[in-house]
Amino acid sequence: MKKYLFSLTIGPVQSFIAQARKTQDLAAGSKMLSALARWAFELLGKELGEDKVQTIFPKFFAEDGSKPVDSNPNRFLAVIEADFSREKILEAGKNVEKKLKEKFVEDSLGRLPKRVKDKQLEYARKQLEAHLQVYWAALPLESEGYPGAYAKLEALVSGMKNYRPFKQLMERGRKCSVDGQLNVVVYRKKLGERGNRFEKATFAPDIIEVSDDSVVKIWTLQPGEGLSALSYAKRTFRKAGDVNADVLPFEPHEFPSTARLCLLHDLHLAKEGLKEKWKGIEKELVKPAGYKHSDDQLLYAENITAGNFRKTGYFEQKEESGKAAEKAAKAALKNHQEQVRKLKAVGIKNPFTRKYYAVMIFDGDDMGKWLRGEFLTDHNDLQQFHEKMAELLWEFGAWVKGYLKEEKGEVVYAGGDDFLGFISLPSLFEVLKKIRKKFDCLVNQPLQEETEKFQLRLMDETGKKQDFTFSAGIALAHYKQPLGIVLEEARKAEKEAKLAGKNSFAISQIRHSGGTTRTEQSFGRYLVQQLDAMESIRSGLDNGQYSNKFIHIIAQDMRTWGAGMSAEILETEVFRLL
Repeated sequence: MKKYLFSLTIGPVQSFIAQARKTQDLAAGSKMLSALARWAFELLGKELGEDKVQTIFPKFFAEDGSKPVDSNPNRFLAVIEADFSREKILEAGKNVEKKLKEKFVEDSLGRLPKRVKDKQLEYARKQLEAHLQVYWAALPLESEGYPGAYAKLEALVSGMKNYRPFKQLMERGRKCSVDGQLNVVVYRKKLGERGNRFEKATFAPDIIEVSDDSVVKIWTLQPGEGLSALSYAKRTFRKAGDVNADVLPFEPHEFPSTARLCLLHDLHLAKEGLKEKWKGIEKELVKPAGYKHSDDQLLYAENITAGNFRKTGYFEQKEESGKAAEKAAKAALKNHQEQVRKLKAVGIKNPFTRKYYAVMIFDGDDMGKWLRGEFLTDHNDLQQFHEKMAELLWEFGAWVKGYLKEEKGEVVYAGGDDFLGFISLPSLFEVLKKIRKKFDCLVNQPLQEETEKFQLRLMDETGKKQDFTFSAGIALAHYKQPLGIVLEEARKAEKEAKLAGKNSFAISQIRHSGGTTRTEQSFGRYLVQQLDAMESIRSGLDNGQYSNKFIHIIAQDMRTWGAGMSAEILETEVFRLL
């Protein structure tokens, strides 16, 4: 029986995930990429026979084999076991690439507003066909063996990715509000906007203009917003599963907005304090009379203005509508103040005043070395080691998605050693501690226990114990900060954490007034004590136990003392100030 090792990678990742204007774009891009990877694997099974294709890394399905995992990496590794010729494997690979691209294009076109013209459809098709990149390679296992074939496959796929063939689109006109690269395909006019020669000249001739809220909901496309075919497909993508059922027809907040992420803790306390009454109160707050859809930013009194009501409300751009919008805004603000008083009455301090949230990104340290088997003394165990690692990482990802929810935060992607998610600031240090400890418990320690089976080399060249760890980057940002900037800062923090020696985390605060402050810290042996101390300080500041002035004094002292400030001096000064 012949065996082949097959590897497939989908790109570009940045366009699917990082290019996001809303948290919904970010989450949808991640789920879209995850679904594409799973579809590719399923297509390979249909080409060669499902019983002849075994996935090695990652796991695509739950233990019962039915429920698809919605946080998959953008690649997979599989073993094909059958008496197929080299030509048959090549044909299967080409068919998978062709059908995957066709499926991506047709499903994305199916999300466009109905009753579009043929020219408009063709214009969108060109953008989509030029986007998706699929890299794949296959090698026989008989001649190379699993370790040799895996090393060669990694080199082949990496070389193809570096080559990066692409189609050049000759586009002139207004660019997409999300990706900033492709031309606008779908556009909603602003209220009262009328076409003129200048406006028409800025758009490509075959754009799809929408105005009817029944065709495209206003939360899908805001007035004055224009999206490319790719960004529109992401905006309307819901979750992995039957793609025909993935269009968002009713709900504006499939994924929490940045405003809601800041207030998760307050909203949780409100629900506990007001019980069943809270559901109706919340609805009135986020969707007051005169508003077309719910808007989490209306949880902040500063956003309840006549201007916002005119922008997204039912009011037309007429002179008399200004008074109507002003009246509606005043009524909404009065209701907001009344509900805040109710929340204070049930013990919630300063409700709806938190304006910062956290984004956390992490991936496994030395993941390439672990996958290449550099910590194995016998490389013949590499396939079984890959399978074990895939199983452990799947279990960890499933745990994270079940843990980080409600008042704690929300997961965007948890594919094992890779993670991207939002965290409520009151829960930040507790979540960081819990996730780090659970990674050690569910992934690292079970690997260490497999020492005899896989003959793991648990010491590096310097005699240091070799644990499987991760490094995390965390960005703290104001809810009105552009999401792309926040994600970029979180990635920079992650790089700093790895440069600091790995098994570390770095936190960057993007101040709304301008500027960024960053600090790095090792998880290390004092993980629990460090994060508990940080949480104690945060909690003390939050509940007014002590003033935040001491932080500024400590920072000034550290700048003055420099390297001469010992741990004893720092401890004495902290106790003096507190």
